[in-house]
Amino acid sequence: VITGILIAGEDRRAGVGGRLVEAAEGWLRLQGVSQVFIHVLQNNLPALQFWERNGFVPVTIVLRKPLN
Repeated sequence: VITGILIAGEDRRAGVGGRLVEAAEGWLRLQGVSQVFIHVLQNNLPALQFWERNGFVPVTIVLRKPLN
């Protein structure tokens, strides 16, 4: 599981995040890991687009119900 990445505003849209993901995936492959998972809130469109550009696809839907 990649729990998150943080890119400084001035470095966004410059490929830094994609290079970090590539490096993490390379390291994970060397460790024998065959899959990687992330969690993204459905209303976080920029994050969804980032992860999809980097080859991730949705695999599940998580439902919640607040109990007041």
